[in-house]
Amino acid sequence: MSEAPVSAILVSYHSGAVLWRALDALKAQRGLREILLVDNGNPPNVGAELDRLAMADKIRLIRSERNLGFAAGCNRAAAAARGELLLFLNPDAVLMADGIAGMLGAMQDKPQPWIAGARLVGADGVERRGGRRGELTPSRALGDALGFGSFNRHRRPLPPDPIELPTVSGACLLIPAADFRALGGFDESYFLHVEDIDLCRRLRERGGTVWFLPQIAVEHEGGSSDAPSLAVERHKLASFRHYFRRYYGGRPDAAIVMALIAARHALRAPFLRLSDRHRIRDSDL
Repeated sequence: MSEAPVSAILVSYHSGAVLWRALDALKAQRGLREILLVDNGNPPNVGAELDRLAMADKIRLIRSERNLGFAAGCNRAAAAARGELLLFLNPDAVLMADGIAGMLGAMQDKPQPWIAGARLVGADGVERRGGRRGELTPSRALGDALGFGSFNRHRRPLPPDPIELPTVSGACLLIPAADFRALGGFDESYFLHVEDIDLCRRLRERGGTVWFLPQIAVEHEGGSSDAPSLAVERHKLASFRHYFRRYYGGRPDAAIVMALIAARHALRAPFLRLSDRHRIRDSDL
């Protein structure tokens, strides 16, 4: 393996100011070969700043004429990546100092295929949900919705060492490029959300392992994007429906979960629509 084997991939669409912090943290990492940033349709001022960074730094800018979605944007960048390993990082995720070196050290002796994920924390250092997760099943989804599920495991004691789990978060996900390509990349049927859960599942079904690295922290508050909240929620709903149909389509419990997800969306939609209107009005002031 080369001294700088990692291609970092970010997909940006109205990502907010934290994008610049995420890029600064990445550029300081040991083990980084390149940054590939997919501009999925940012405002003109953000696009101009990305152009400037691409000329001055080791950032390779990939532009799309339309918003491809997260999965398709990642796949497009992965096809152009030159690194032996791919690090998928959300544009609002700030990787700790020497995070890449730590991930490489933790995974150097693990047999392929594998995926490695990190601990997600807020600005206060408290672990957030999503970094370590179980298998997503209808019963676990229902349990999590009711507050007693075992899909998200961030409230459990933090393990002292890397631990094998069913699922980690795509907010910071490391995978050998050969393994990613052998899986066919992310399933582009997911426009936004759940593509990471699906990728972990497909890798395990092929005999691979998924690892949670508790010593690697990523600051990931979420909610920094100024993309319309209602549109994001609709994509999330569609992604969960696709996942449950794909893996549990004929089961009654899957139908119940999908109905509950749809009902939750219907209840939240008026509030999200109102929030989006207020945000647009405030930005025009």
